[in-house]
Amino acid sequence: MRKLSIALIAFFIFSLYYNMMPVQAQSTSEKVRISDIKVTGNRRVAEGTVLSYLPVQIGDVVTQGGLNQSLERLFATNLFKDLKLDLNGSVLTVTIVENPIINRVNIEGNEVITDDKLLEVINVQPRRIYNRQVALDATAKLLDIYRAGGRYAAVVEPKIIELDGNRVDLVFEVDEGPLIKIDSIVFSGNQNFSDLVLSQAIVSREQRWWAFLTPNDKYDEGRLDYDVRLLRQYYLSRGYADINVSRARGGLLPDRSGFAITFLIDEGVRYKVDNIDMTSEIENIDLESLKDLMTFGDDNWYDVRLLEQGLLDISNQLGVFGYAFVDVVPEIKTDPTKGTLNIAITIGKARRNFVERIEFVDNTRTLDTVIRREFELVEGDAFNQLKLDRSVRNVRNLGYFSKVDVQNIKGSSADQTVTRVTVEEQSTGDFTIGVGYSSLDRTSLQLGINERNFLGTGRRASASITTSDKRTDFVLGLTQPYLFGRDLTGSADVFKAKSTANNTSNNRTGIDLGARFNAANDVYHRVG
Repeated sequence: MRKLSIALIAFFIFSLYYNMMPVQAQSTSEKVRISDIKVTGNRRVAEGTVLSYLPVQIGDVVTQGGLNQSLERLFATNLFKDLKLDLNGSVLTVTIVENPIINRVNIEGNEVITDDKLLEVINVQPRRIYNRQVALDATAKLLDIYRAGGRYAAVVEPKIIELDGNRVDLVFEVDEGPLIKIDSIVFSGNQNFSDLVLSQAIVSREQRWWAFLTPNDKYDEGRLDYDVRLLRQYYLSRGYADINVSRARGGLLPDRSGFAITFLIDEGVRYKVDNIDMTSEIENIDLESLKDLMTFGDDNWYDVRLLEQGLLDISNQLGVFGYAFVDVVPEIKTDPTKGTLNIAITIGKARRNFVERIEFVDNTRTLDTVIRREFELVEGDAFNQLKLDRSVRNVRNLGYFSKVDVQNIKGSSADQTVTRVTVEEQSTGDFTIGVGYSSLDRTSLQLGINERNFLGTGRRASASITTSDKRTDFVLGLTQPYLFGRDLTGSADVFKAKSTANNTSNNRTGIDLGARFNAANDVYHRVG
């Protein structure tokens, strides 16, 4: 009897569940036309903003599944801490809990790096909307800056302090940890160069108690990757064309007191250059003269630096011939059994180029005409690398710029070149002051000011005054290069001098005009 009762109860529960399933399915898939949308709980976010993010509008026919998608869409805005969509008949109610606003950002526990520096890195400003991702991103940035400084044991924990008005203070508690440095640097596989020699070829250094002023003993992934490139360059410049250098990952000591760095080296064979072949898709080019630009010294050991310099010299020589953009591609074939290698250089197709335009960049003070008149090339000329090099040298010799870089860019067609000259301005003025004493003039004072690039025009302006008990001299001068657009340097000086000796005064006032030109290299003439 008892078993029969249990069976009847189980059957009743199963029947009830079975009969409810269609009703539930019908409720989730039932289509409803929205007659009104109400937004509640919003304080800071305007109702219109919520409705603009809501993909449902009045008059739309929706299902419960469609409302779930709308919920995901609203959460994706990161404006809301919690959301709820209720469908009461044909009225949709959106109940929201807004994310709080950041009232203040604070960093605690830091001593090595200042608050200002860390706050600048995380770039989280007050009055910004707070969500969990903001704290996670800022924490990751703080850990990155500490690891870049060698503090791999640093710990950053974000915390929020809730305030009234739906505001929070965001606090990052920092445990900077000890400075972890490089404990040892080991080279494995090197046969021809000692560990001492290779350690001098890289930037990173092992920590030493006396080397407390250098940052090179800090563990830095970027610097260690650079060390790998330096080791490759060291071997490539000494004949080892098959060199392979890698670095063992990990290396943090078990007690977290330092890093052990290991460079894995496969030196390969040292090669001598056996033969250099050169082919060109440009007609009427003297390949033998270009081949002479590629030299590897008397011993003929392969050196990647000499290879790169030779390729650059070939490109420059082709530029002298008027070809601005030429692909000069080397192909190296090694023979490990003989210890020799062959270099096959291919010069690609090219057409003679013409200067379409010359641009000057970052000359914020100096006028374009001042730089342009130093160029031996003008728009429309056939491109010539030699003239371009001389022009850049002339601009550097002006003394107006601390840096002058030139870049050739393809123009509007294949045979046109745009030459872009980027400069970095530097100070061109100086001020002098001097005090002297002599038995004749007694105490004397001298003041002077000189500007070599007056108002960015390339003119030289100067003024000086010297005064003492018995003498006063004043000179005001102006020098104009390229006078009348010619290779003339004009000058004008106004002077006034007064001296007293033996109860006699001597006054001189006048103007000195002159012009200078050069008749040959380093030979100048002046007429005044």
